[in-house]
Amino acid sequence: KLPIKPNKYSTITSIVYAKSTKTFMYFYEVVNIENPLLIKKEAVSWACSDSIMSAFMEKGIRYKYIYTNSKGKQIGSYYVTRQDCQEG
Repeated sequence: KLPIKPNKYSTITSIVYAKSTKTFMYFYEVVNIENPLLIKKEAVSWACSDSIMSAFMEKGIRYKYIYTNSKGKQIGSYYVTRQDCQEG
């Protein structure tokens, strides 16, 4: 049930699946962080170690993380794919 607060600086506000692009999109609101790319490593680790997310990526699904500040302004986004897991 949303919202979910996975850590002290972010809250998942929405999760959407785009069938046409085979992408799960996670929308986060973040506080006290100016560059969400700094936490990409944590997101990659989480996605790659989760058995369900990993299985989806093996089937070609990718994950997009979209970050906004408390005013709703987008401050960054990135994808996590199977290739990220293989490189990590």
